[in-house]
Amino acid sequence: MEFISEYRDLIDEINISNCYDLSLRDFESFNKILKVSPNHKTLIIGDTYYKMMKNQAERPEEKFLDADLKLKKLVIHKVPERGNDEFHINRRLSEFLPPALSNSLRYLDLSGSHVGRGSAFMQLESLEVLILYNCNMTSYMDVVSAISQLKNLRVLDLSKQVLDLEDVYSRREEPKALDLIVCRLPQLARLDISGTNLIGGKDRHISAFEVRMNRPFEFLGLFHTGNDAAYRSCIPALIVAGEANESQVLNACEAYMDRPEQLSKALNDLYNLYKTITPDETFDKVNRALDVVLPILTKHISDEQVIIFTTAALWCIVKINVSTKNLNDARVRRTITSKLLDVMHYHTNNKVILINGGLTLLFLPDIICEHSRVAKISLRMCRDTDARTQGFGTTLLNTLACQVGGDEKIFIGKLNAVGIMIDIIKAKIQENTCDEILETAWSTLWNITDETPVNCKKFLDFAGLETFEECMDKFGDNKYVLRNIMGLLGNVAECKALRVDFMNAKYIQRFYSLLSSHIDGIECSYNACGILAHLISDGADFWNRHLYLDHYGGLPRGLVLREMRNSISGWPINSRRNINYRSFKPIVQLLERHVSAEAQYWAVFALANLTRINPAKYCPMLIPHNGLKNLQELALPGVTADYVRNLAKITLYQYEKFENEGTLHGLEQCSSVDLEVVKNFRADPNQSDGTSEMGELIM
Repeated sequence: MEFISEYRDLIDEINISNCYDLSLRDFESFNKILKVSPNHKTLIIGDTYYKMMKNQAERPEEKFLDADLKLKKLVIHKVPERGNDEFHINRRLSEFLPPALSNSLRYLDLSGSHVGRGSAFMQLESLEVLILYNCNMTSYMDVVSAISQLKNLRVLDLSKQVLDLEDVYSRREEPKALDLIVCRLPQLARLDISGTNLIGGKDRHISAFEVRMNRPFEFLGLFHTGNDAAYRSCIPALIVAGEANESQVLNACEAYMDRPEQLSKALNDLYNLYKTITPDETFDKVNRALDVVLPILTKHISDEQVIIFTTAALWCIVKINVSTKNLNDARVRRTITSKLLDVMHYHTNNKVILINGGLTLLFLPDIICEHSRVAKISLRMCRDTDARTQGFGTTLLNTLACQVGGDEKIFIGKLNAVGIMIDIIKAKIQENTCDEILETAWSTLWNITDETPVNCKKFLDFAGLETFEECMDKFGDNKYVLRNIMGLLGNVAECKALRVDFMNAKYIQRFYSLLSSHIDGIECSYNACGILAHLISDGADFWNRHLYLDHYGGLPRGLVLREMRNSISGWPINSRRNINYRSFKPIVQLLERHVSAEAQYWAVFALANLTRINPAKYCPMLIPHNGLKNLQELALPGVTADYVRNLAKITLYQYEKFENEGTLHGLEQCSSVDLEVVKNFRADPNQSDGTSEMGELIM
């Protein structure tokens, strides 16, 4: 207060809205400060005085503003009533509208107040803006008659809060009031009658507006006005706030930015409008839609209802415009991502907001830029008991895990992601439920353990292998669950220090039996063989030292090696894969000379297959980690088994052909592992080369 008093000559506006701790003495001080100032001020009280007076045991009788006080703008909502008769209403209003304001006041907002018959306005000759949103009136026509005397009025807001449709029609506003407003106020540029029944009948043309056809309003509010006024033709306004089309609804969102009730209704209309748009259609004003919607997430972050409708509308905007490639500006996408995460972290207990936000984030490729916050909110959703919230949480976390690198995966692991995923899996096993959440939980573990030994160790520490056994016993016939489990275990098997945990006869028996599986093409057999390849790569001593053959029906190493050869030899070399390798390092390590030929066989098949099906991605990945060098050594006579040497030569041929020609000319159609056949193969021009169809990791 001392600061305001000292610098009163420099202050043009005093805003005490939402300052509910102020006392009556503070209001008296404001009155004195405003009075001695040589400049006309703006005073914004909002509903502060109303809430303060509700808590007062005694109501003071003195006027709030001195009789000789001059203001240029006054905003006070819900002026407290002392009675419903005209005398008491006017007496109360006079406390805020002293005579001196008649020549100084340009802007008056009395939203939510009772204005009686409007006689208090008669003296305000200089008034240019009058806001009477959601005001109670003793006589609507009397209020309009009083307003019509204010010849300088340029902005008039008589709108009501939009309620149910029957409430709109039941209001007693008289249609002839609109004629009076339009005809008597020639300078009126902005008129808002949203939520009222001032339009009257259902005629195509609104007769009251005919005099403004050649002089349209700058703004006309017809949002949910009776008899569908916003749908009429020939509306004389440059900007119309209504519900008839996208432009009108966006105008309504902008117009009612400071009115949460109206804003929620407008956002809901926007959602209903956008959710019917198909991917073949486009938004007329996508950039404007984002310009309107995004600031709401910040301005109304604490209002759950507004945020629910905002996130729903934003989901529609993002979904359609990402799929139609209309949202190509990375800065805009990152702004959306950041603001969504702000509201999700603010409303961590609101399932609807979390789901709406999660749905939207799934369409954005920029979540990696906010990986830490995405991971935290995803795991918060994963811990929720609501299945839908948990489902979106696991999907969002899995999507993030697909995009991030090793350091980010480690960070996700530190947030206990591995333990949370295993808890979800155990709960599903207990419930005997095999659903998408279970599949996604395993897929998430697969992704966050990819070339991340510390997370692989966490998987083992959380009894991951025991959970694998239990899940296989119940849901081992589900190919998606099986694929994800085996991919995950393959990651763990790549970690030399962790392989000893696999050296249990019951696990080896499980992997051995899956070598002949055809439940998911070659995927299951391929992954089981990959696990065994890593285990046998440590040599016969390692195998025999840790594996006790007299327990659980243990298998001799030679039997496992023979079955691995048989399985690999039966895999089509051009099999399409549901996997996405980021690096060949774990595979290339199996190409060393000292490694068992069967492990080399699996590794070289993987390279031959991947470079044939998707050469653009995988041929360049042969260069790091001595990939080409090891292949060249294996291609020499007498270094390894002929079946390994043959695939090494085929892989090198595919690499060289792609390097020289930039394409394999449809070689992915060829299923032969005969090098001469491969060299002479001519693709069917009528078949797609399929390269563009190469899938990423299925989630």
